Amino acid sequence: MHVCRCCLCRVRFSAVFQVDRFYVEKTGYSGCTNKDDRVFVVRTNLEIIAAVRSEAIADYLVLRGLYLAKMYQGQNIGTRLLEYIEPVLKRQLSYCLPYDYLIGFYGKIGFKKVDELELPVILLERLQKYLNQNKPVVAMKL
Repeated sequence: MHVCRCCLCRVRFSAVFQVDRFYVEKTGYSGCTNKDDRVFVVRTNLEIIAAVRSEAIADYLVLRGLYLAKMYQGQNIGTRLLEYIEPVLKRQLSYCLPYDYLIGFYGKIGFKKVDELELPVILLERLQKYLNQNKPVVAMKL
């Protein structure tokens, strides 16, 4: 399916329940947004087809939950969303814990793989939890 019209935008907190519903229904992602997250989406018509959030922890950001509905994959929509939020992420130290096959994707905006010992304690614990669940994730820093 080709997306001819889509809109990238930041979501107000009052509408994040729609993002949580998108995550669960369209992607299977169980992460939930919280009131301090900055949430960005791609919409076509009124339907959310992609979402991402940045979580502020202490003095850094964590890029989380970048997901795209399967029927829209392969159309550079995820790349456009990542590029859209790049200025937000570059304002301060940012991290992400993506699946290892996405290293090149996040590298497009400058994320680099880092040793887990470079992570703040909270992220190190999160990374270890994912690895203990046999999720092939890596630590990346911008």
